[in-house]
Amino acid sequence: MIHKLQITNFKRLGTKEIILKDNISLVVGGNNSGKTSVLHALAVWEYAKQVLIYEKNPRALYHGFSGDGYGVTLDDFTPINIPSFRYLWTNLKADSGYTLAISCFWILNDTEKHLKIGLAYGQEKLYIKTLDSNINEGDYIPHVVYLPTFAGINSKEEWHTPSVRNKYIGQGLAGSVLRNQIMELFLHNQEIRKERKGDRSKILESDLKWIRENDAYELLNQTIFSIFKGMLYPKAFNPNFHTHVLVNFRKGEIVNKRFKPFADYKERDIMVEGSGFLQWLSVYTMAVTPNIDVLLLDEPDAHLHCSLQSELFTHLQRI
Repeated sequence: MIHKLQITNFKRLGTKEIILKDNISLVVGGNNSGKTSVLHALAVWEYAKQVLIYEKNPRALYHGFSGDGYGVTLDDFTPINIPSFRYLWTNLKADSGYTLAISCFWILNDTEKHLKIGLAYGQEKLYIKTLDSNINEGDYIPHVVYLPTFAGINSKEEWHTPSVRNKYIGQGLAGSVLRNQIMELFLHNQEIRKERKGDRSKILESDLKWIRENDAYELLNQTIFSIFKGMLYPKAFNPNFHTHVLVNFRKGEIVNKRFKPFADYKERDIMVEGSGFLQWLSVYTMAVTPNIDVLLLDEPDAHLHCSLQSELFTHLQRI
């Protein structure tokens, strides 16, 4: 968990040090006071970290590494939606070097680790470079995901690569990839079930119990049922053959530990469910995704009735 954030020359924040609480931190303030900018700073740090890992070398994040920065164009910049790289700076000056910096701090084996990434702008490119780090090979580095308020769901959703999903989310269109996120959890669930079943005719009850208690898709559906009295129904999907993702919702009841849909309630695409349901589903789908360490939620209470706001916060605390 990231417990401290240091920012230099980022957007309206200027120079800031922000201390984060364990488990859940609430960033509270008036309109246009910089709350979203805090989340954006962490999202840009995560993007820059990934660029250095995949375009340079994982060693580019380690203590003592020396080398040039890596340049990206605006077309390849996915964490947030801006018309120009200039808008990342508090006050950009020509040929000013790596004047924008974002540092994250976390605890690893009772030792504080940090990674400071600098940004420079020139020739219509954003240059990314590690400015300071005490990371060594094998050290854990948090994975951060930014999720804006739900918007942008379409009647048909294509199967997207991770980079395209990141771009949609960065553009504020989390709804355009919601089915993708659900389908990934569902496909992983099916793989686990197949693995646990093996050559047997059915899964052992002990294995089924473990799956229900630990698998992200199972936990998602259990919580959906507890609040909305229904479950998700992803349609058969194979990325080698299918180009679009379909996820339906159906109401029902639990009979002998199994979900039994109501006979008079036809399943329907999640798109036609209420805005509160979709906002809640978007947040919770990301929250149960196993490889996300830090989830940045921008106004997660939007569209939610006060009772659902409370339910969401309670469930987030539990996980």
